[in-house]
Amino acid sequence: FQQSGWKLKPLLRSLVLSRAYLSSSSAANCDAALAADPDNSLLWRMNPKRLESQAIRDGVLALSGTLDLSLGGPSIPVPQQESSNRRALYLQQHGELEDRFLGAFDNASVFECYRRRESVTPQQALALTNSRLARTAAESMAATLASLPDDAFINSAFSAILSRQPSPDESKVCLKGLADFTTADPAAARSLLILALFNHNDFVTLR
Repeated sequence: FQQSGWKLKPLLRSLVLSRAYLSSSSAANCDAALAADPDNSLLWRMNPKRLESQAIRDGVLALSGTLDLSLGGPSIPVPQQESSNRRALYLQQHGELEDRFLGAFDNASVFECYRRRESVTPQQALALTNSRLARTAAESMAATLASLPDDAFINSAFSAILSRQPSPDESKVCLKGLADFTTADPAAARSLLILALFNHNDFVTLR
């Protein structure tokens, strides 16, 4: 830091270009490293990290095609945040009120210098299944892909939400699920599959 003249930009450049920062979080074919350093104390790989609550919210809106990317303007008060499509950057943080969706995913605490905790709770799965934000996004995304046959729909949904194609076993399970749900409620079958993918660990994890 002192060598850069106490400037932050060279320091940040060094960090993000370092081998540790650029490493993958995958431990595939790394049995020897896992045995020698199972806790990754030597930073031989990146530690998977849960996305921040704001990134999860904006990701859901972006997938639905409704995220408002306009720049500037007033902050959104807490009572209006559930119905707002503006980026989370513009959502007010309040000590007494909190958006329920953000609160479920370890929102920054205004009482602890905006410190974030990391947890895995049932409320998070419920938020990505039953909240108006998730259900509206799933319905919108399903409508956008409505013209695709089931197999192409599954591939497109996996690619958009998880950034990868489904495995043969995943495709088989999804096709069966669509067939079963379509019998009960044709309009909701694809939305339910999208909600299931929202709840996939890969959607809320930075690797």
